[in-house]
Amino acid sequence: MKKVISLLLIISVIIATISLSSCGSSSDSEKKKKKKDEDKTQEYIDDTTLESVEEDVTEKVEEESQESETGVGNEKHQGQESDGIFTYEIYETYVEISRYLGNSATVIVPKEYKGLPVKSLAKMLFYNNTRLESITLPDSITNIGGGAFSYCKSLISITIPDSVTTIENATFAYCESLESIIIPDGVTTIGTEVFFSCTSLSSITIPASVTSVGTEVFRCCNSLESIMVDPASKAYCSVDGVLFSKDKTSLVLFPAAKAETSYKIPDSVTSIESYAFFFCENLEVIEIPDGVTEIGAYAFAWCTSLTSIVVPDGVATIREGTFSNSDGLQFVTLPESVTRIDNYVFQSCYNVVIRVYDGSFAHMYAVNNGMDVEVI
Repeated sequence: MKKVISLLLIISVIIATISLSSCGSSSDSEKKKKKKDEDKTQEYIDDTTLESVEEDVTEKVEEESQESETGVGNEKHQGQESDGIFTYEIYETYVEISRYLGNSATVIVPKEYKGLPVKSLAKMLFYNNTRLESITLPDSITNIGGGAFSYCKSLISITIPDSVTTIENATFAYCESLESIIIPDGVTTIGTEVFFSCTSLSSITIPASVTSVGTEVFRCCNSLESIMVDPASKAYCSVDGVLFSKDKTSLVLFPAAKAETSYKIPDSVTSIESYAFFFCENLEVIEIPDGVTEIGAYAFAWCTSLTSIVVPDGVATIREGTFSNSDGLQFVTLPESVTRIDNYVFQSCYNVVIRVYDGSFAHMYAVNNGMDVEVI
């Protein structure tokens, strides 16, 4: 019996140690504060955010074009060498660093190796290096592989050289100490989940050169107060720190730590992107204009202070997890235009009443799922 009890205690300790919050919080104080939400948080992770565990960083990185023996410059691989600090992959006219062998908090990447320029950092190069605090990259670097600095939880400072044009998937995911970063003017593409769970990042500026921003780039950046955009950008704009497409028809992201408690989405908006208001815990009121016809997955998930919301007529699909874990919701009004409601839309919305039109698809959905209904 004593052995059984001891085993159960050990298992309990292990489970408590690996428990995660929806945005990867790990401090003891935060765990205690959110103890009452532990079950629903774990359910959310299990069902919707495999990205929040390490294996998904690899998955996101693998979505990039696969590197072959010809390397990033389509050149034949010549061999591998090491100087005791880095492992180098040698190509005909350049070098890629494929492994870091040191344990220093400050790292300076060399500009060349044996007369060849260092142009590339391999994917996952510094992955889970918790000692790394500062890194200096030379202007010879043109490629930084996906996930290169993911889980570098002590990383405070990095300067991306102007020679880099693409920030690959999950490059800085879970860099929890990173407070600021300058995206150089040469960057044209910011991949998926690049700054995922950079919980100390408070502001960022997107240069005019950027033409594509991937999904969930700033998800779980719970300190992010504003996203600024160079006015010369032809793809994006910022209005009061909120990120929009240039023509303001698409709302891309409302920063999670923005102080406002109410927000009226501009009338020009027709589409609200996935995760647009994710974890905006300060917002109590969100007004959606009549012109909106598309609302992305998890758009209003974890808006825990939100009490009611009206989905405008014209929206046909309520996508996966739209209001998931917004447990303060009391009323959600769904229009007659809704013909499809995906999974997890009202997950953990324990007290919500669905306001619907009599006989509508939303009415039947609410009744069939045992939800509280108010017929308009």
